[in-house]
Amino acid sequence: MIEEGVTMTKHFLISGTPGVGKTTLIREAILPYHDTVGGFVTLAVFGDGKKRIGFELLRLQDGARRLFAGKESLSPIRYGKYGLDMAA
Repeated sequence: MIEEGVTMTKHFLISGTPGVGKTTLIREAILPYHDTVGGFVTLAVFGDGKKRIGFELLRLQDGARRLFAGKESLSPIRYGKYGLDMAA
């Protein structure tokens, strides 16, 4: 039994190989709820020659974007070939 005034929160993690439609699934699923959904998705950033050069975070609540990982980042915090902006 759920006590009165208690809010239940559900968390989902979607994973899969690149290009299978994870971000599309999330975007389509939240459209009716865009003003009440929390969280973010990561989007690949491509440079010239269509090579991936980093990732940005897209905040679901308001559509704000911020670069999170980049090959040209000077950050000392690294994940493989990407420098990470932990403040993002």
